[in-house]
Amino acid sequence: SLLGIPLTFESTVYALEDWPALEIRFKLKKPGAMKHMSGYWRAVPSGKEETIVEFYNEAMPSFPLPRPVQSFAGRVVKQMCASLLEDLREASFSWPDRPLKLSEDVSELLA
Repeated sequence: SLLGIPLTFESTVYALEDWPALEIRFKLKKPGAMKHMSGYWRAVPSGKEETIVEFYNEAMPSFPLPRPVQSFAGRVVKQMCASLLEDLREASFSWPDRPLKLSEDVSELLA
């Protein structure tokens, strides 16, 4: 909320999965509260049972934000990104088997 006013918006994105690259790219399906939004999730194997997750997101609201609101919006976006990554981290502990097995080529590099 901003000054006690609840703020929410919903956005629908197209997602393109590229499993050989361990990447999912997304972009906004249609403008609404956001004029532009796109980004990606990328998994980078870093050990036998370790993966670094890269998350990139860029967005532009459909209307100019007043300067006092810009810093608030920046903090909200940072908190949202951190929350998404933490949710992914917590969910990974409940997976019985890791969904992604390292290829032999990557395993050799990490040995």
